[in-house]
Amino acid sequence: MSSLLGIGGGGNVGAAGGGSFYSYSIDQSLRFNDGDSPRLSLDPIGSPTLTTKCTISFWVKRGQLTASQYLFTGEQSNLYYDHLQFTGGGEDKILIVGQENASSYGYKTTAHFRDVGAWYHIVLECDSTQATGTDRYKLYVNGVQQTLTSVYG
Repeated sequence: MSSLLGIGGGGNVGAAGGGSFYSYSIDQSLRFNDGDSPRLSLDPIGSPTLTTKCTISFWVKRGQLTASQYLFTGEQSNLYYDHLQFTGGGEDKILIVGQENASSYGYKTTAHFRDVGAWYHIVLECDSTQATGTDRYKLYVNGVQQTLTSVYG
């Protein structure tokens, strides 16, 4: 997937896998190329100040529509994980899926995201203090809150 993700730092510009697909660069960004299987990882330092809420925001441009594409993954052992991804196989929705101990959850947008020429600004808000799953996750694409449906019934 070709994408630019904003990161902090002093004007760091990175091109994972190299190449010259774009003739320009954007400060504080990374570019990932389809065939490189790139990953950006962060090992947290210290303890989080708030463990019940978080917000993730980034820009992405789809490079292909044929396969599922992970946008964000968080894991803490095999018991806890969260994934945010584009689904493939012609469905082309955004999927939020995860597991806490033996309890799995999953939510999918009703909208499709098939434009490989468009930039998508994705914001995911998580709040585990909310009573229902669809209230725990709010997903915005280009400023529009997405309707989420449960993938587990």
